[in-house]
Amino acid sequence: MPLPVISSPSLGQRDRQHTEGNPCRFSVQALESVLFKVGNARLMRELREQRTWILLENPQTHHEGVCLLVSVLLKSELVTPEIIQNLLPWVNSPTENYRVTGTAFLAQVKKHKKFLLDILIGALHDIFSSEVIGESMKALAKVLKELKEKDIGSSFRDLTQQIRTYFDDEDDALRSVAFVLFGILAQLTKKKWKAYFTEEVRKSWVTLLLHLQDPNPQVSMKCRATFHLCFPFLGLKRLQHMINKHLDDTAELNPTELQEDICRHLAKENLELLQDLYKTTLTYFYSSWEGIRAAAAKLAGIILEHIDIYLMKWLYRGYLLKYLRVLEKDPSPTVQLVATEIISDIRSGGVLEE
Repeated sequence: MPLPVISSPSLGQRDRQHTEGNPCRFSVQALESVLFKVGNARLMRELREQRTWILLENPQTHHEGVCLLVSVLLKSELVTPEIIQNLLPWVNSPTENYRVTGTAFLAQVKKHKKFLLDILIGALHDIFSSEVIGESMKALAKVLKELKEKDIGSSFRDLTQQIRTYFDDEDDALRSVAFVLFGILAQLTKKKWKAYFTEEVRKSWVTLLLHLQDPNPQVSMKCRATFHLCFPFLGLKRLQHMINKHLDDTAELNPTELQEDICRHLAKENLELLQDLYKTTLTYFYSSWEGIRAAAAKLAGIILEHIDIYLMKWLYRGYLLKYLRVLEKDPSPTVQLVATEIISDIRSGGVLEE
């Protein structure tokens, strides 16, 4: 009778025996089960072939396992904005294990930045969930701080355009993080995308100027920082020193004085930009926020104070009077008062005609 053959354990079994008693083993096995239920056979095969689970269970090789896992998940588009949002802060965690995992994750973020940016930017198009959009934008803010202009590549254009769409969003949190992201892009922009981003700033600077008086003080502060970062792209070097004084972190912002300085300078140096300022300001007469409507009306009045009315055909004086008449019937007493005062002031100067 032949003796029974005792088969030696497989490599995976032997390695896993070394992790017996390791609490991490149960978490890894749970994750393995979850991904198995997702039903992606190719993904599971790739993870097994690279011994990812074994590497994750062993404290000595855990960081290698994280790198392999994240790499595969990114390629399979299974890394969500929530995962990114939760893992990136671990880089600075006081707990060593978290720091190791967070650092390994960040390394893969940089290595597979195209996949990651595509995931996060794609989530900004979600029209059904503001939570998904918010988490994506927060994750983008953290990821972009780890990248350079060249790392963003062709995604820069889509990202910039998507961010701008949330400047006037009703959700305070979305407006706030949108301003933060735009400021980060301003810091990242060096050569390749400078001309493009300059045009985006020209399209956005009036919005930023008005949201310095955002109804939410925290949003206003985020906007202030971004406006300061973006202003150099307008090329108004002679005005930059004055802007720095207004927007210095230690200075208390006086929006009216800031607007007067800007309008006074543009009236002398850049009528084209002043025209853009005027036309965009009129569109905010219909803002959903009474504070912004009032700010827009005041700004229109300031613009009129600093220009030669009869040389400016683009003022559309009849339209301006019509808009102001609408604001005189605004539900907000504050807006009504501002509109009435402006009509009175510019009529006394012979500016407007019925």
